Amino acid sequence: MSLVPDIPRFSQSAIHDSINELKLQRVLAPYEWSPAGFSNFSMTAPAGGKTTQRAAPSAMTMQIADMRDAAFGELDRYSRYVEGWDGYSGKVFSPKLLRLGRVFIEVIALCLEHVNAKPSAITTGPASDGSLDIEIQIDTRRLILTFYDDAREVEVYRVERDRETHQTIQLKGLALVNELVRFAS
Repeated sequence: MSLVPDIPRFSQSAIHDSINELKLQRVLAPYEWSPAGFSNFSMTAPAGGKTTQRAAPSAMTMQIADMRDAAFGELDRYSRYVEGWDGYSGKVFSPKLLRLGRVFIEVIALCLEHVNAKPSAITTGPASDGSLDIEIQIDTRRLILTFYDDAREVEVYRVERDRETHQTIQLKGLALVNELVRFAS
C-alpha cells in the first residue's frame, strides 16, 4: 500500500493533442478565427479523458514535419529574392505574404496530421507577380492555394480524377481550414 496519493496524470497523447489545438488556435488568431469555430475541429481527448500513451511521433507526423520544414526553407529563400529575380520583372515577396505563407504551411501540416492524411508533397512556388502558391498532393489529388500580397482571399485550385475546380475563399473565417480538411479526408 502506497502512502502517495493517486494523482491523475495527462498522457503524452493528451498533452500533444492539446498543444496542437492551442498551436492551431494561436496560428489562426491573427486572421480573426475564433476558438468557437474549432468545435468541429477538436484534437482533444475523447470524453472520459482516456487516451493512449504515445512514445514518439509517428513516421507520418515526421514526414509531414519534414515537408513543412522544407517549405519553410523555400519561403526563407524567397525572402532573399530581389526585383527581377526571374530574369524579367519578377516582384519581390513582401514579408507579410511570406509570414502568411508560413502560417498556412503550419495550418496545412496540423490539418493533415489531424485527419491522418499521407501527403506525397507540400511545396511552395513563387510567381513573378509577387504571389505565392502552396501545393499539397495526396496520391493523385492536388490542392493549390494562391496567396496574394493583399491577404484578403486565396485562390483555391483542386485537381481530382482529371477534374479541376477553382474557387476564391476569404481568409477571414474557417472556410479555408474546412476546405483543407475536406481535401485531406
